[in-house]
Amino acid sequence: MDDSVIGVIDMDSLQQKLGLAEWSAGVYQGELTFNLPDTVKLEQSYQMTVILEEIEQESENSVNNGENADTNNE
Repeated sequence: MDDSVIGVIDMDSLQQKLGLAEWSAGVYQGELTFNLPDTVKLEQSYQMTVILEEIEQESENSVNNGENADTNNE
């Protein structure tokens, strides 16, 4: 028998609840759901804060130029 309790947040449900078409950088709060036995009830709900940060992606040209620069320095 597995006695571990796992809390999850449904990001798709949270996105719909917030009315977002897509995620962007920001701070979001959502309710955690736990995999508790049917006989166990929570006395209160639990919130989780999710912080999404902007990820800066390199362009394909700068990646290729970086690779070429390494091979040309031999």
